[in-house]
Amino acid sequence: MLRAHQRAKPSAEYEYLGDTARLHYGQRSPETIIEYSMHASQFLCDAGVDAIVIACNTASSVALTAVQRAFNGMRVHGVVEAGARAAIAASPAGRVAVIGTNCTVDSRAYEKAIIRLAPHAEVHARACPFLVALAEEGWTDCDIALMAVRQYLEPLVDTFAPGGPDSIILGCTHFSRFADVIRRLLPAETAIIDPADTLAHSLAKSISGGLRGRKPTTPVSFYATDALQRFSSVGELFLGDSIPMESLERVDLDNI
Repeated sequence: MLRAHQRAKPSAEYEYLGDTARLHYGQRSPETIIEYSMHASQFLCDAGVDAIVIACNTASSVALTAVQRAFNGMRVHGVVEAGARAAIAASPAGRVAVIGTNCTVDSRAYEKAIIRLAPHAEVHARACPFLVALAEEGWTDCDIALMAVRQYLEPLVDTFAPGGPDSIILGCTHFSRFADVIRRLLPAETAIIDPADTLAHSLAKSISGGLRGRKPTTPVSFYATDALQRFSSVGELFLGDSIPMESLERVDLDNI
């Protein structure tokens, strides 16, 4: 998600918070996810940000409305609506597949958003929890990844028979790492939708100039709630760049 926003709006200053002490949100209850999202949002507000992006699909699915209401004066954005709009635009027959965490799929947030936009759309979703662990190990383009993705995708695609989905939403930030493998397993005409890219471009267009009105002296400030070394090493896999330990600060959200 951060990488997508940096590409879309390189002039902005970013505060990135990873709640590593309490992951993975996809295995938590909705009540706990809302509580954790409130803590994280309060920290970012206290840090003086101009806008908050809930990059986690699970938190966006469950906690976005609650956070928006609690922080009424802050621009708070989630990824679900952006992903739904992009999928509908790429689906001439309205056939949309969704993959995500257990909590995201159980919430039916993507299905609800898509049906609001296109009432006659056909939407089917599948939880793919094992892909999260594979992504964090860096096993995203190997035989294990191929077997796991095939195991999840084949039953999902079969629900659209005859034919397949027009588009598939990568409803977890980890899943963008499997885009090449997913491409190999789907028909060439099936569009792969990464909500992070869609939201980043949408926000970049809506923001004039750099956030905070100045050229950032520190492009990204990183914060994590635990396991800083692992945050740095795993984060590099997704960001495509190093995260120096001196740029990373540990914070305690439980006391907020």
